[in-house]
Amino acid sequence: LMEKRLGKSLVSIRWAISTGAKRILIVAPLSAIPDWMGELAADNQYITNCTRPEDLDSFVRMFPTILSREFAITNSQALFSPSARAASGKPSPKPIALLDWDAVIWDESTSLKTPTSQTVKVAHACLGNVRYKAILSGEYAPEGPEDIFEQMNWCFGSFMGHRKFWPWRDAYFVQHGYEWHPKMGSMKKIKEAVMENCYILSRKDAGVGEKKTNEKRYCDLPEKFRKIYDHCEKFYELPAGAVSDDMIKYRNTGSPLQDLDSAVVRFTKYAPVLHSWLAQLAGGYPKRFPDLRSDHKMALLEGIVCDELPDEPLV
Repeated sequence: LMEKRLGKSLVSIRWAISTGAKRILIVAPLSAIPDWMGELAADNQYITNCTRPEDLDSFVRMFPTILSREFAITNSQALFSPSARAASGKPSPKPIALLDWDAVIWDESTSLKTPTSQTVKVAHACLGNVRYKAILSGEYAPEGPEDIFEQMNWCFGSFMGHRKFWPWRDAYFVQHGYEWHPKMGSMKKIKEAVMENCYILSRKDAGVGEKKTNEKRYCDLPEKFRKIYDHCEKFYELPAGAVSDDMIKYRNTGSPLQDLDSAVVRFTKYAPVLHSWLAQLAGGYPKRFPDLRSDHKMALLEGIVCDELPDEPLV
């Protein structure tokens, strides 16, 4: 439980190696996977990106033959197919969640904080019996001390003598209206339990203070805008958002663009103009094309601010 930019990734990689584990799974947010790939490559470790279906299929097939140390990385959503009934439904695990892993590293473990979530159900059912498990988080209880239970419960099999969230909450919290608050002395006991089981490091204790750090994050274009982007890159033409699917269909079948009476199409024959369009599409807020706006980057930024850095002053 180390604050941002203090080396959680490298510490957990070396920890996994120290256990002697051969087949190691890393579960991380999509936006953090490129950094993980770079960290493992810099440490000369073999890594497979299992977020790509073609790589995942080949990895699952060769998994039984792995004899030397190998890391695989994926995101939590790729572990299962969700049930339509969010709280009461049973998710369907995917093959990667059912493999016989030696060790699992769960990055940004606050994705495990909700006891009724399908992610938690899959984590316990499929990865709960893995011998070596680690959770990583810079802010492990963003909404209150209740957030810590399921993270610790998955990692250690129990927390403060409890295997289920509800009895633990009844023992250490009291309800006032719709909210639960720690009983007298409970916060001290919870903090002591966390400190007994975890390695905790703040930037202040590490001597880093409030030094500015630069960190890259990555996200994918939404499917619709990815199609528009690819089409633009190939044909030097930019369809309007409202008719893009029809236009791409016509293009792929060889039909003339004149058949699309309602289409709004922007053309160019210059590569610099094309690259400007592509950069604007990737940014999500193209100046000249308000019909092609997307908030994918803002959604990622909101997640970082609200989930990872909820208590920090930010500009």
